[in-house]
Parts: sequence; structure tokens; C-alpha cells
Amino acid sequence: MLRDVPLRFDHVGKIHADRNEASATCVSRDVIKCPQASARLPSGAVLSVLALVLAACGRSAASDPFAEVTYAEHIAPVLYEECVGCHRPGGSAPFSLVTYDNASERAEGIARATAAKVMPPWLPESDGEFVGERRLTDDEIALFQRWVEDGAPRGDLTAAPTPPPPPTGWQLGEPDLVVDFPAHTLQEEGRDVFRNIVVGVPIDRPRYVSAVELRPGDPRVVHHALMGVDTTDSSQVLDVRDDAPGFDGMEPRSNVTNPDGHLLGWT
Repeated sequence: MLRDVPLRFDHVGKIHADRNEASATCVSRDVIKCPQASARLPSGAVLSVLALVLAACGRSAASDPFAEVTYAEHIAPVLYEECVGCHRPGGSAPFSLVTYDNASERAEGIARATAAKVMPPWLPESDGEFVGERRLTDDEIALFQRWVEDGAPRGDLTAAPTPPPPPTGWQLGEPDLVVDFPAHTLQEEGRDVFRNIVVGVPIDRPRYVSAVELRPGDPRVVHHALMGVDTTDSSQVLDVRDDAPGFDGMEPRSNVTNPDGHLLGWT
């Protein structure tokens, strides 16, 4: 005997059976005009109806050859979600992508970088999902290509999403302990410098650390950091031998190790 099974379709075409909902919905962030569709489907007709629903509501700007891709409707939402965390005034990236003028001036470069998957920077290669990952979908990458091919149209900026506010204060909440680092001066030009800065942590007993946040004095200069622990005086000895704070080298020459095998990194 056939039973009615409520289904929900998400923007990547996955099917969700939900017995607490009375309808099936089709939602896509990239859809040009896709009013929410609802239907109660008999379980024996899932496959045939699924094809109809996706054909009716799954058309996105990336796959529809007749739809114009605009900054306001399609590009700005992706930039605000995945890029402007760094590409903003005062951010760690070398230029801002907060406004249409910012993005349109670099439209071709954005299309190349996203097609090559070097931007947003995301190194893990996995079929799984990571919390907080910044990896564009194939449809999102295709949107940038179409936008450039269409001449980077502006669209209706009044309909564009509001840019996210710049971060203020500590992003992980008020810290229990703040450790200040000595300033290190870089040359005006040159290649990346790998510098090991040695600081003492003022604790009198073992403490458990749930999170670490770095706030560089100039985020345009400091873009990556690795943190380790040295329970000996070897790092201090190397620090004293160098006239400037810390000592050079991407591979530390001291006894520094990752705390209990955990790699602590910041970008």
C-alpha cells in the first residue's frame, strides 16, 4: 500500500524525508525566479516527481544560458559569504571586494582565481564537509565565469544584500588570558619572512586551552602563524643570540613541539 511521504529538496538536489512536515520544498540560492514549490508525494512516485520538481525549480543562473548573471543578485551574496572576511578595508587581503566597483575592477582575476580553485584558499581535499570550510561549489564558480562573459553587469544594487559589518574586538569572545608579542620590523620589500617569536605564558599550573585567537598589529603583513610549546630553554637561547626578537627559520631549531600532538595554526 502506498503512503504519503513529505519530502524536502535542498539547493544541491538532496532529498530529505521529513514526517513532521506536510510538504516538499525546493530551494536554491542561485535560482533566478523560483517560487517555493510544495507537494505531497506518494512514496511510489518519488523518482518521477523528483525529476519534474528539479526541472521546474532547479534552474540556476549558472545553468540557464538565457539568464543574466548580475553582481547584485548573484555575485555579491557569494563574495559576502566567502571572500570579504579577508577582502575588506583593513583586512588581511591586499584589496577589498566589498563594493561593486571593487569587484568589477577585478572581475577577470576573480574568475581566473575561482576557476583554478586557488581562491578562496582551502587546502583540504576531501569529499566530506568541514565546519567553517570556504570552498566554492561548481555552480558558484560557474557564476563568476558567466558574470565576466556577460560584461560584469551591476544589476539592481538596491536589491543586493547588505555587506557584513567589519569584525570588532575579539572574534572568539573575551579571552581568559592575553599574551603580548614583541614587535618585529620587516623590510619594505622582499620575500616572506618566517620568524619564530618566543614568549612566556604566565601560568602556575596546567591549564586546558579550548581556542586561541591572534590579533596581529598589521593584518596586511602577518598572514599565517603556527604555535608550539617548548618546555626547555632551547628557544630562549636562540632568541637571546639574535639581536631582533625571536629567530629565523620555518623549521624551528629548538625543542618546540605541537602541544600533545595538536597542530595549532592561524590564518
